[in-house]
Amino acid sequence: MNLSELRARRCPFFDCPSTIADVQPRIVRHATFKTRRGSRLRMLCKHCQRSFVATYSTARA
Repeated sequence: MNLSELRARRCPFFDCPSTIADVQPRIVRHATFKTRRGSRLRMLCKHCQRSFVATYSTARA
């Protein structure tokens, strides 16, 4: 995932303030972890301080 794709992402949580169109998304790379299918990238929203998996945009607690 390159930097332009990272800046275009928004937080998948509906109660996060970054889901509003007027607010600039602040998503950063948080961590990587290994699965059977390969390495996955976890993202962190700086607004709500929650992380999620970048590949499917699903919450990962």
